[in-house]
Amino acid sequence: MKKLSIAGTVSVLARAFEDNKAFWLREGKSESEAFELALREAGDIKHDPFSPNGAVLDEEAQESFVEVMNTLA
Repeated sequence: MKKLSIAGTVSVLARAFEDNKAFWLREGKSESEAFELALREAGDIKHDPFSPNGAVLDEEAQESFVEVMNTLA
C-alpha cells in the first residue's frame, strides 16, 4: 500500500484535526476538551481518511505532529 510523504501526512492530520475539533465543539465540548479529543483522534489515524483506500501515514511525521500540537494545548 502507498505511504504518504511527510508533507502529505501533516496535511491530512491538520485537516482531520480541524474537522474533529469542529465536531467536538458542535457537540458542546469546551475548546480545551475539543482540542484534546481531536488531537487524540489524530494520533490514532493510520490511513488517509479522506481518500478511498487511503495511503498509510508516515509514522514519524504523525508522532512529530502530535508532539508539536501538544505544546499548543
